[in-house]
Amino acid sequence: MQRLRQQAGLSMSELAEASGIDKASVSRIERGEFQKPKEETLTAIAKTLGVDPTDLLSAAGYANPSTLPSFRPYLRTKYGHLPPNKLAELEAIFRRIADEQPNDNQTKEPKGGPL
Repeated sequence: MQRLRQQAGLSMSELAEASGIDKASVSRIERGEFQKPKEETLTAIAKTLGVDPTDLLSAAGYANPSTLPSFRPYLRTKYGHLPPNKLAELEAIFRRIADEQPNDNQTKEPKGGPL
């Protein structure tokens, strides 16, 4: 979240004031000390930063992997301007990375850590 805040050109105080969240909470979320920020808090921050709230909610662990669509439609929507061979290359890279990692999607609770 810190990267998004900085890209938006906001200080922690400015983000806190604009989103209606206290500065200490914003700071704890950025440092990963806030184990489970409320969905409403993350949604307010996302709106202030001009990002899709699902991005922050997913990063905090609120997304249930079984309800998410496959990655292919996302790639084709987000990067549809790329030639088909490059889309296939992106898909293969992500599939390889995912296959190399253990599947720990059984937990539905946020894991904490910096957003």
